[in-house]
Amino acid sequence: MVGPFVAPGPSGVAVRGRLKHLTAEDERVLRLVGAHLGALASRDLKARCADGLEHSADAWAVRKRGLTPLSSSRWAGALTKASHDQWALARRCQAAHVHGLEAGIRAIRHRLSLPVRERGSKRAPGGYRSAREWYAKSRRLAVLEARHAAAVADWQAGRVRVVRGGKRLANSRHHLADARDLLDRAATATRADDAEAITDINTRFHDRILAMAGNSLLISVMEPVDGRLRWLTRRNEEWPQLLTDHHELYESIASGDPERARAHALAHVQANYRSTVRHLFGETEAPRA
Repeated sequence: MVGPFVAPGPSGVAVRGRLKHLTAEDERVLRLVGAHLGALASRDLKARCADGLEHSADAWAVRKRGLTPLSSSRWAGALTKASHDQWALARRCQAAHVHGLEAGIRAIRHRLSLPVRERGSKRAPGGYRSAREWYAKSRRLAVLEARHAAAVADWQAGRVRVVRGGKRLANSRHHLADARDLLDRAATATRADDAEAITDINTRFHDRILAMAGNSLLISVMEPVDGRLRWLTRRNEEWPQLLTDHHELYESIASGDPERARAHALAHVQANYRSTVRHLFGETEAPRA
């Protein structure tokens, strides 16, 4: 006889299918269907979040009946289930956020209650190292307490902060809107031949692109050379071409085609590399050691 043991839970496999050899008409139809179902899903998620803690099986059925004429019974069931799962996930994340805030508040309160420079033990930290740090942490405590109060109020009211596609996608959409506005302003500055405005707008446009990429390493690498990039932009006299490159880069990102966006980004970097070498060394190629 084998002793009692805990059997591992069932493992799952995620399978992603990809449609190949599609015609242009197929792609157009799929995009239209996707946009339609996405709009229905967004509308249903909004209704589910509005129900909050008052949600019930009857409310679920009402939402499903409202979606069925606009899609199908199967799609309506899938959309309402997805909305409910997303709301439940947001609630779990909200509870974890509240617990994290409470842990941080307890830790800071404990250290603030101790004299400055008091040594800690293996099980508990000591006081803060200086009066300046003590004051800074007291301000931090006030911030955490305010966030905790707001999070608890949301939890008790059943109110969640959720967006379809996630926070990163929402931020990317916001950055795209800002980039579109910057391109319009860049066109005006280019027609006016305003070097200072073009330099500032160019830098802010690059900041939006980096923010959408979400690459912390690339952002950290670009920050120290911000001043040099501004200097190079002021010396660049090909502003109409620069504006065209930025428009192409923006359109490729907005299209949602990663390969197209990657190709335009690489072409933009290579063009600016040649321009940089020309301004720094007066050559078409980089100097050899």
